[in-house]
Amino acid sequence: MTIFEKLQTLAKERGLEVISVNSGRYGHPDKLKPAVTGFKNIRDAEHFAAFVGDCEVVSLYRHDNWKFWEVKSDRKPELFDMVDVYFKDCASLYFLPGEYKNEKDFIDEEIKSCIEIAENIDDMIKVLQTKKRVWEAIENMGEDEMVLEHIETHEVETIKRYVMHYNEDIHNYTIAVVPMA
Repeated sequence: MTIFEKLQTLAKERGLEVISVNSGRYGHPDKLKPAVTGFKNIRDAEHFAAFVGDCEVVSLYRHDNWKFWEVKSDRKPELFDMVDVYFKDCASLYFLPGEYKNEKDFIDEEIKSCIEIAENIDDMIKVLQTKKRVWEAIENMGEDEMVLEHIETHEVETIKRYVMHYNEDIHNYTIAVVPMA
């Protein structure tokens, strides 16, 4: 049984996905090899790699227009921290557990300055409605989550802070198990 067949069989049994990793750059096919992705956490990926043998856990990158993934880094991968993603994203604000001690701190830091620059009552009401949803989400978020406020749409969502896979615009990142050879 080839490594590809072995990975494909084991991945299918565990509900994981087999993808193709490229040795070439910019999505051009060169020395393709299989990889398995879809793990819930790094430990599961490491156990799978050890079980299969001669495999390692790596970070992969793929542009939307590319058919194949490429290895992003040769160092041991860590979960992707969504703070790093949203810190450079000027279209969203993020809030972390413990950032505000209480509702008054939140009002002082997040609401007062927004109301001061509002141009009319309707804008103030929008700010207050959005910030109310943000505060409610902050109160309910878990220790491993973060709250996002999307500035243009006024949408508020709670997401996992550390993830195994994410998409950012046209860029895709995942953690996978690949054969060493």
